[in-house]
Amino acid sequence: MKTIEDIKAIFQEMDKQTVELEKAFKGIEKISEQLKQFSKKMKVVEDYYHGDWLEDREQLLQAKQDTFYTTGEDVIWDLSVAYHQERIKIIKQLVEEL
Repeated sequence: MKTIEDIKAIFQEMDKQTVELEKAFKGIEKISEQLKQFSKKMKVVEDYYHGDWLEDREQLLQAKQDTFYTTGEDVIWDLSVAYHQERIKIIKQLVEEL
């Protein structure tokens, strides 16, 4: 059987952990909001990439004015793939924790 001192020590540790978790959770809430904003911006880039990007890029190449970062062959594609993979990892982690 636990003594009162044992129980107090447990609660003292739980208090400490809970305060730390509350602070960390505020960070998670911020990350969640950042992810929403990132997703909105990423959608704009991906929509352009899958829409007019290739044709527009070709016009810049022909005019020898393709000095933009996003005229690179794989810049947007690589970011899109990496973001997709990261979302899968996040989903897997959340599902495993349920």
